[in-house]
Amino acid sequence: LMQRMAQAFSKRATMYFVVLSMGVLGFIPLMEIFFEIRPHHYITDMFFPVHLGIVFMGYYIEKYMAINKKVFLTSIASLILLIAFQVIVTDVFYNQNSERYLQLDNWQYLTVTLSAVCFYLIFKYISTVYKTRESIAKVLCYIGSLTFGVYLLSDMIINVTRGLYANLQQDCEIMIATILWEVIIFAFCCSITAVLKFVPGLKKLL
Repeated sequence: LMQRMAQAFSKRATMYFVVLSMGVLGFIPLMEIFFEIRPHHYITDMFFPVHLGIVFMGYYIEKYMAINKKVFLTSIASLILLIAFQVIVTDVFYNQNSERYLQLDNWQYLTVTLSAVCFYLIFKYISTVYKTRESIAKVLCYIGSLTFGVYLLSDMIINVTRGLYANLQQDCEIMIATILWEVIIFAFCCSITAVLKFVPGLKKLL
């Protein structure tokens, strides 16, 4: 349904959609954190959720953006600045209150979604400049075909595996534990989606 919506939108309408959802709704929480400005819900309720904005951002990149060297270098610089900003601010928050330092730890915030966009553009450019072997390309394409199922299942698998993450934190440094947990979540979701694709009627949907 979202793909059909995106196909019906013009380039300008797609960008408006992205700015209103991923942009505005991703920026408003930052206003609350840094400036204690809380816009009335009449403003926020009229926009589309960040989830849809991310989907339309991907569609916009694939259909309208030319991924050239300038975009590649701009994305690298932007990603470095965004990461530096998040690290510095997180350190400031930690020094202010060691129990509430993860205020920017939300994937819907604009600082995170923009980082993801930059990361995607970087590897999109690399994939066009440096061609992979056919066997590797087939594996990557197959994994790519599972990502919608991963998107649908990820929240459920996150909740199911929280106990595993707690155990990993006891045995590993927190960053390593988090990376391992994310790999496990992705692997679980891919495996379930791969099995579901064998169910008649689900293959086209997933």
